Amino acid sequence: MGFLTDKEIEDRVSSPNNLINRLEIHSMRNTPKGTTDIPMEIRKVAAILGTEGETCRDLEKGLGISRNSINQYENGLTTGRVVPELKRVIDEKKVQLQQNRETAESLAVDALLSHLKILPDHIGNKKSKTISSVAKDMAAISNMMGNGRDPNGTNSAGMHLHLYAPKIKTLEDYDIIDITS
Repeated sequence: MGFLTDKEIEDRVSSPNNLINRLEIHSMRNTPKGTTDIPMEIRKVAAILGTEGETCRDLEKGLGISRNSINQYENGLTTGRVVPELKRVIDEKKVQLQQNRETAESLAVDALLSHLKILPDHIGNKKSKTISSVAKDMAAISNMMGNGRDPNGTNSAGMHLHLYAPKIKTLEDYDIIDITS
């Protein structure tokens, strides 16, 4: 395949077979209240992006849809009634997001546990202030890894990390040999 000449490029761009020339552009801005001209695919996009955490304000600006409509789409509704197709898309996206979150949390826990194995070698002879700082940081990491809510909606950490200090040996833990002559 060689290079195209300017004439060939111009012919391709202006051709009726060019996808850009076949697209219909519909503006959804400034539509009167109560209209339902918004295509289902745009509703799905708004619902998916809203489910993924995009703000209504950004979606309103980007898609030209009212915040009220976006909130309805996120719940699988249009004009107050459930739309099965929209509800299905949202449910699939929620399942996918949950799977992604669980995978990320699992990888984070694996990385944390692999680093915990080498932790005693690094903090074994450090000052107590350093050790408490490490424990505080580890607790913060643990809290961030859990999603903060269980399926029932109550606040609870997704996982708990407990660090135990080893028992300090006392004189009774050693065999004492009395050498008196």
